[in-house]
Amino acid sequence: MSESASDLKKLGNEAFAKQEYKKAAKIYRDALKLDFNSVLLSNRAMCFIKLEDWERAIRDCKEGLSNSPPPERNLEIKLWYRLGVAYKGMGQLQHSKSALEHSLLLDPENTPAKSALEEVSVLLSIRSPVTVPVESVEELPEQYRKLISKKPSKTQNLADKPSEQAEREINELFPSRPSSKPVKHKEATEFHKHSSMHFLPLVNDQLTEPQRLKVYKAIIDIPPTDYEEAFEIGGVDTDFLPTFFKAIRVIITDKTIVFSEYEQKIYNLIKTFYEIPRFQIALSFCDKNDIDVFLQKLIHFNPESYGKFKEFI
Repeated sequence: MSESASDLKKLGNEAFAKQEYKKAAKIYRDALKLDFNSVLLSNRAMCFIKLEDWERAIRDCKEGLSNSPPPERNLEIKLWYRLGVAYKGMGQLQHSKSALEHSLLLDPENTPAKSALEEVSVLLSIRSPVTVPVESVEELPEQYRKLISKKPSKTQNLADKPSEQAEREINELFPSRPSSKPVKHKEATEFHKHSSMHFLPLVNDQLTEPQRLKVYKAIIDIPPTDYEEAFEIGGVDTDFLPTFFKAIRVIITDKTIVFSEYEQKIYNLIKTFYEIPRFQIALSFCDKNDIDVFLQKLIHFNPESYGKFKEFI
C-alpha cells in the first residue's frame, strides 16, 4: 500500500527532528508530489535553511506564500519569517528586512523575527557608502609630495619578498609563475616584477576548493608587520583587500575550520589595515556580502567581538 502525503509528512518531521535535513527534504519532496500545499513547502524550506541552501529556501517560501489556497495566518507568519532568514543568509539584507517586517506585522510579538530583524538592521547600518572628496589644486599638498619623494624602505616590502609560508603555498599552486626574487630600486617610481600577491586574483578562477583554502589560509597567516611594510608607501592595495575579505568568508564558512583559532589573527590584521592610509578607499572595493557574512558569524559566535570589529569596518 502506497504512503499518503500525510504519512510522508510524518516521516519527514521525524527525520527533521533527528537533524537528518537532507533526508527530510527528500521526503517532503515526495509528499509534495501527492499534495502540493504550503505546509509542506514551509517544512521543506526549513530543511533548506538548516542546510544553508538559501536559494531553494527562498523559492519554497515564495511558493508557499503565493499558493492557492492561501496559507492560514500562523503558517503565513512562519513563511515570511523563514523567507527573511533565507534572504539574510544570501546577503540580500533589504529583502530580508522587508520579509521580517511582514512577519512582525502579522505577529508583533514574534521573538525570533524581532531578533533576526535587529541583526539585519545592524548589518544594514554599516553599509554606509564611502565618500571620497575630490578637489582641484594647483600643486600637491605637502604630505603627498613627501610620499612621492620618500625613498623606499631598506627593508624589502611584501611585494618583493612574500613571507616564506605564503611563498611556499603559491609556488606549489602556481609552479610556472615568474620568480619573485627581489629587484633593485633605481628610483622610487620603478615598478616591481610580478610577485606572489599579483596572482591572488586568480585564486577563485583557477584553483580547486582545497587549493583555494590553502592560499586563503596563507593570506591570514602572514604577519601584520609584513603587510605594514608592503603598504608602507602606497597604502592598502585596492586589489588586495577584496581578496582578503574573500579569504575570511571562505575560512569562517568552512566546516573543517574552528573559527576561534582565526578570530584573533583576523582582528590583528584588520586593525593593522585600518591604521594604514587608503584603507577606507580599498574597503569600498570589497564585496559587501563577504563582509556581511563575516559580521553575521561574529554576532552568532561571539557578540562581544562584534563591537571590536565594527569599529574598523
